[in-house]
Amino acid sequence: MFSFIKNWWKFSKGRFYYKNVTSNILFYLFSEKVYKEIYYVKDEVIFRPTPVKKKRFIGYKYRGEIYLDNPGFKDVEEEVWHFWKSKNYF
Repeated sequence: MFSFIKNWWKFSKGRFYYKNVTSNILFYLFSEKVYKEIYYVKDEVIFRPTPVKKKRFIGYKYRGEIYLDNPGFKDVEEEVWHFWKSKNYF
């Protein structure tokens, strides 16, 4: 009986939504925005170039890696991922 419930939970839609919501919340709580400073010379007037410094957004730093967007959850078995993909959960 316990193995049936465990196997049902492993492939269930509820587990997918639970993992998705928790990974989204953890990402947005613990990620940090990363910026890079760009220096360039703006040539508005030929004889008086003005140096400009801007901050450009690189991505979000989360668990030691930089992502442009939320990477989602990655700790799922391959067979479960294929099952969820076939059911169009993502």
